[in-house]
Amino acid sequence: MRRKVALIVLLVGVVLVGGKLVGQLDRGPVPLEVHYLVPRDTAAVEVLVSPPAGGEAIATFESRDPSEDVVSHTRLPAGDNAFAITLVDRAGERRTVTRTVEARRDAVIRIDLRRQ
Repeated sequence: MRRKVALIVLLVGVVLVGGKLVGQLDRGPVPLEVHYLVPRDTAAVEVLVSPPAGGEAIATFESRDPSEDVVSHTRLPAGDNAFAITLVDRAGERRTVTRTVEARRDAVIRIDLRRQ
């Protein structure tokens, strides 16, 4: 009888712990590709990625003298992420736009900033 109870407790524990671990794997970092489509006169692109609720930066990215399609390969936590994207033009003028992006495994994301 004790063995049966112990086995049931062990199985319930395995199911509970396994469920928690699988849930954590879904929230882990996922690889993705981000394309920033920028205006022709852009001298630099600076990106700061943070949780949507605020907090410390998760990732940063910078490109100097970029082409019109700046590509970043990165890993971010699955789900929503807040992107603060600063465009610097040839005259040194800076403007920052924000976007919330949902990171999914192997996603290809295009952020069109040409009309900002």
